[in-house]
Amino acid sequence: TRVLFISLAAGAGHVQAAVALEKTAAKLFPDLVTAHLEMSEYLPAIYRAGLVDSYHSITKYSPKFWSYVYSISNTERFTRFAAAAITPTKFMGSKEFYQAVENFAPDHIICTNSVPAYFLAEPPQNVHITAPVSVVVTDYSLHWYWVQPNVRFYFVATEAVRRQLIREANIQPSQVVVSGIPVDPIWYEPADRAALGKKLALPLDRPIIMALSGGHGLIDLVEVVNQLEKVNRPLTIIAVAGKNEALQQKL
Repeated sequence: TRVLFISLAAGAGHVQAAVALEKTAAKLFPDLVTAHLEMSEYLPAIYRAGLVDSYHSITKYSPKFWSYVYSISNTERFTRFAAAAITPTKFMGSKEFYQAVENFAPDHIICTNSVPAYFLAEPPQNVHITAPVSVVVTDYSLHWYWVQPNVRFYFVATEAVRRQLIREANIQPSQVVVSGIPVDPIWYEPADRAALGKKLALPLDRPIIMALSGGHGLIDLVEVVNQLEKVNRPLTIIAVAGKNEALQQKL
């Protein structure tokens, strides 16, 4: 059985999810033949600029604007309009991507970003890719861009996201699996807590909580930390601001 994991480097999380899945597959199912394809490596520069570079620029220099775009685009109507707008050029700049998928000849394709799922859900007629496509939703809430036609399975973080897909997008319950968000299998390996505490200078007489806001720090982590500080017991809080320097200063 051949399984192809496909990501898009619009944020590190999508890529790391695919890497984690491939590592886990190799560990648990050694007979599987797997590969990881990062989609933007197979697209022309103009496509990479539109899909990847623009995302990194906006989230770095204007994270609030990105949050606004993310919010207003979270409708079925907007998603369908955007898909219709780029459909005529889908094959024009994606021949190398489709060829790479065809060359691997997968039995199943798992996407950790919605863009490759969109390109594969309804490929051009002269593209011969018949493997079922599944999607790993790497968010804790549902955005409409995750909903693509002809997806075999959706793997989601929580029961709440599962209910959203079933209720709002009319996805069949049997197609939605609550699996959690993939993490590197190294996090499941036993470690010497005392040695790690000493190495990182962390007190081990209280719970240690790590709060993350994604690679670009788009979540209001300050509010998360403020709420944690209200807990009536000693805590050690590790807050990760990612690449958001303004957030780092607030913390």
